[in-house]
Amino acid sequence: MQVILTGASVSDKVQNYIRGKVEKLSKFFSKAEQAKVEMHEYHSRKNGRNFRVEITVDVARKFVRGEEYGQSFEEACDLAVEKVEKQLRRYKTKLIDKYRQPSENELVGEDAPTPEETARRIARVKHFKIKPMDIEEAIMQMDLSGHDFYIFSHQEANEMNVLYRRSNGTLGLLIPEA
Repeated sequence: MQVILTGASVSDKVQNYIRGKVEKLSKFFSKAEQAKVEMHEYHSRKNGRNFRVEITVDVARKFVRGEEYGQSFEEACDLAVEKVEKQLRRYKTKLIDKYRQPSENELVGEDAPTPEETARRIARVKHFKIKPMDIEEAIMQMDLSGHDFYIFSHQEANEMNVLYRRSNGTLGLLIPEA
């Protein structure tokens, strides 16, 4: 992996330290072609963290980036490498899970999906007829349905509207604009 250092000028010892740390990221992907490391030094009265290291790794045109601050370039580099390593590990796991075939044991008893997977999965599809009505009738229908929202066709405007219950208990109405 090619490591390009830019930004603040540092000693050869620090450059070699940073190169060594960043080159270890190539163990996750053989296609990790290049890593750009930007180093910046600035003055902060607030927390004494005066060094920033930003690492961007190019893995087959997928860019993984991590930025961290520290009291030295070495500390900031360690934190940034840790962050990028975590992202690369997560990306590689996603790729492996996407392309591997499930075993028979997994087909019988699947593991519980993560909350992230559950949030993106459509659990149910429901079809319903929409009839024209006024807002008062839509409020009554929403209360009867027990949902926090109701989709209806506004009879006066002849357009789709969404009525919803806000977190403070009041109602909101979504009206599309042309």
